[in-house]
Amino acid sequence: MERQKKKNLQRKEKGESQERELNEIEAGNISEKEFRVMVIRICKRLDDKYTQLNEKYKDLNENVTNMKRNQEEMKNKIVTIKNKMEGLNSRPEEAENHISELEDKVGKAYKHSRNWKEDLKSNRRA
Repeated sequence: MERQKKKNLQRKEKGESQERELNEIEAGNISEKEFRVMVIRICKRLDDKYTQLNEKYKDLNENVTNMKRNQEEMKNKIVTIKNKMEGLNSRPEEAENHISELEDKVGKAYKHSRNWKEDLKSNRRA
């Protein structure tokens, strides 16, 4: 918050000094040497602003690139999660089929053991 206040104050002071310089130029109260110095200062400020804007543009461009990369990674992770969810959803069906097969085998084994016991009993009687 303090930084913001300082920046705003600096901007205001710069704006006032620029206005003062322009007023002096318009009034013609300065020598040619002072005029040239002011023009050089203005050009320097413009160059500094351009450099700052260019750096901000590069940073923004880099941020956009990173965001796109992150977005692509997130899409891939979402697809992976969906595939795992589908796999988990299909497992109960597979388990039901496996249980059904085991029940059939148990039923056949039980029937076979029952028949075997009956055959054994009938052979003992005979």
